[in-house]
Amino acid sequence: MIFRILITTAISFLLASCASQKAYEGENLPASELAVIYNSEKTSFEDGKLITLIEYVDDIHVGDAFRGFPTKVEVKPGEVTLKIGFREMSFGKALAQGFLVMGGAAGGAVAGSMNDDSEGLTTLAGTVEPGKEYIIKIISPSNSIQEIDVVLEEK
Repeated sequence: MIFRILITTAISFLLASCASQKAYEGENLPASELAVIYNSEKTSFEDGKLITLIEYVDDIHVGDAFRGFPTKVEVKPGEVTLKIGFREMSFGKALAQGFLVMGGAAGGAVAGSMNDDSEGLTTLAGTVEPGKEYIIKIISPSNSIQEIDVVLEEK
């Protein structure tokens, strides 16, 4: 019986972490007045696979290792600042290293900027429009997780 309760609780946490997260203050707005930003898809490089994990949107805490990370966030249009971490997707390295934090310059379809901040997260800023969807993309000119950039692109 206790095992069933634990499994049910674990599944609930997993499903909650996959949901969309409201990442703005105030009343709920209709979807047509919001922009949606998706975490990166798993990106493969010669030396590993990475995904992004959105932790903050405009200083609103939306995800962490305890409660999970949203797969997408709903934001008000205009300037948006994301603080993201990276997770390496090989089981052994994920256990040994946890989050990876990389630096670099960003660009792309949406004018953005990226730098490492004191919290060990990477900051990505850009402008989003209502009714549109965006995705965080991880790119590497050398095809290595040791040299990556992130960009915010319209989906």
